[in-house]
Amino acid sequence: MRFPQIDHRGVPWPVVFALLVLGGCSDDSFIPGVRELPKQQADFFPLVTGSEWTYDESFSVRIIPMDGSPEPPPEVLYAEGRRRLTGTETFSGREYTVEHRILFADSAPDTFETWSRYRQDATGLYVADLPISQPPASVHRNPPGAVAAGYGARCLGQTYLAKKRDLSASVRAVLREHIDRGRRLSELPTLSGDSNDPAVEELKLLAYPLRPTAQWTVRAQPKLVVAFVESEDTLNLAAGQLEAYRIRFESELLDEADFELRWYGTCGGLRTVTHLETMATDSSTGEVVLIITEEIEELVALQITGSSRCSVTPNQLAPSR
Repeated sequence: MRFPQIDHRGVPWPVVFALLVLGGCSDDSFIPGVRELPKQQADFFPLVTGSEWTYDESFSVRIIPMDGSPEPPPEVLYAEGRRRLTGTETFSGREYTVEHRILFADSAPDTFETWSRYRQDATGLYVADLPISQPPASVHRNPPGAVAAGYGARCLGQTYLAKKRDLSASVRAVLREHIDRGRRLSELPTLSGDSNDPAVEELKLLAYPLRPTAQWTVRAQPKLVVAFVESEDTLNLAAGQLEAYRIRFESELLDEADFELRWYGTCGGLRTVTHLETMATDSSTGEVVLIITEEIEELVALQITGSSRCSVTPNQLAPSR
């Protein structure tokens, strides 16, 4: 069985979902005549303990009146995110590399942290379906200053809601829904549960070999998440010029105008953009508004330990802020 080959851009997600269900699932879908890129091996993603990545993260909100009046400028909150591979854990007989993530928000006094567990073989990159809020057994207390578990830019969204006391109830409800929906899509492992469960499932984050037109199922339950490789791109980031695969993540959680794009390369995760839109009636004014939230994570620095396939071309770009 194979995924049907779908030009999903601009196609409503329910239609994509129906085609996927009817067409079946496979990790080896390929359109003849499309150039196949060199096959990745089990060392494609740099899962080396001690490696570190630093990101600029942002959460922006636009509330656009639909009566033709001028659009106000977007409101943006920023943070610095750091990811470090700290060691290994074993679940269900499989060894995973632990990624510890800390978020330092400009607009909030607290820091936030999560833990994810990854493994890799010649078929792909996998993440254990474990609660990201729970530290490894070797961590007995939070690091100094880390007072709560958080979910990347979603922490910035919660900070925005706390600061904006003048939002109407309807607009606030939409923003809460955006934050929750984006969190459940981007933070694919479970948000709660018991990591002591001996039967740990895992999600297929990347399916090798990566190439344009490749498609696979990331998660089937409770909401289907599938991935499509759209293209091979060259990114000019503050960290340097890097080659990456642009991958679109589709889900029943997303509406027609929504999207999540991620860029992965031999240097790791390089960029993520989550864009959500909702039309609503402002309960305080009666006006119809379009509410757009966008969360962006971009690599600004990295340090890969040991040998890896990571290659960075220096550029003259300054950091994005």
